[in-house]
Amino acid sequence: MAFITSIKRTIAFATTAALAASSMFAVEWGGLVGGDGKFYNNSEKFKGGDNPTIEATADASLWLRIPFSASGENYLITEGKYEFEHDHNIDGRDESDNTQYLDLSLFKLVFLKHLSTGDSAKEISLSLGRFYLSDLSGKIFTQNADGLLAKYNSTFLGLSLYGSYTGLLNGRAVSMLSCEDENTYHEDNDKLYEFAERYVVGSVSASLNNLFLNQTLCLEGFGTFRAEGESYNRMYGTLSISGPAFANTYYSVSSTLGYTAYDGDDDKIKTGVGNMTTGRIAYFTSFKDATFGLSGLFASDKFTGFTSNTAIQAQNEEQVSGILLAGPFGTIKPTESVLVNASAEIACDSHRGDEKDSFGLAGMQFKGGIAYQPFSDLSLKFSAVQFIDFDESENNKTTLELAAALTF
Repeated sequence: MAFITSIKRTIAFATTAALAASSMFAVEWGGLVGGDGKFYNNSEKFKGGDNPTIEATADASLWLRIPFSASGENYLITEGKYEFEHDHNIDGRDESDNTQYLDLSLFKLVFLKHLSTGDSAKEISLSLGRFYLSDLSGKIFTQNADGLLAKYNSTFLGLSLYGSYTGLLNGRAVSMLSCEDENTYHEDNDKLYEFAERYVVGSVSASLNNLFLNQTLCLEGFGTFRAEGESYNRMYGTLSISGPAFANTYYSVSSTLGYTAYDGDDDKIKTGVGNMTTGRIAYFTSFKDATFGLSGLFASDKFTGFTSNTAIQAQNEEQVSGILLAGPFGTIKPTESVLVNASAEIACDSHRGDEKDSFGLAGMQFKGGIAYQPFSDLSLKFSAVQFIDFDESENNKTTLELAAALTF
């Protein structure tokens, strides 16, 4: 608690200083109002798991950026959000559901210092407060938390150190994979703000830029440690390499070893060492900014991430664990204000083999979408995802989404 109190005092002091400086430098602010509607033909939101559901969401957010240096590189940025969601069970077998929450999604102080400029540019930066971070793989930790991030960057080397705490977040606004015990977070629809489960998170990473032929090599260690109830800790080591393969073609490959340690009685938790490997190659053209490529993802049965990330997007329950996805993708801009994307993936899971304990073919997933931005402050989006199960047609799932957002 002393550490948390110290952090709060630091933030309060820095906020006061930033507000004092705001009379000298331009303060920026803005907001967003938006809404989206989703249709699920096979929804886990209601009992039975096969009920068609419409999910309607409306949200509004306000942000404020206060610089406290003439360059604008040192600043405070904060954002608050309100969201209302209505889940309607179409066939009426279950009652519809309303939820809402308030969240301080961002409260970040940023300090940047240039050590040198030019061809040998070097800089250090510090971010402090509540902000979003994604791990090197982009699949394990993808959320905000309260903490700090220190970074050093040069032409050839990047270093970063990160530490954070999740227990002050609004559990209504984040979704973390955890175990089941008396301390597990359970959503209460009557509360606008409810503290999330307590985890201490830390990472260290290094990148070698332009190592050879403009290739970049990165290494990251990441750990999440439960700070209440039964011990449930996960540690990861990720190695990635990316860069140009040949003319207009770029690739990225990453592999993660994950170790899970658990002391409780939840038999759904699989302990031990697992692996997740991802790969992507893309070819960029000058015709309508079209891009074509192939992507793939493999996660072994014992691999478990931290933030809930759905692997098969037409259903809510498939996490990045015990799954294999691979297939082509493409994007094109018919006009400056329209972006179209499409992809197809073969899906395998770890319980489809002959003995139901090895990888076997599960089905296919098709995705497509169109984004339209008629004005700089208005965006519209439609997307569709279809999963076809090759074994059991009742597992087929469709997701349709229509979204709009207006910024000011």
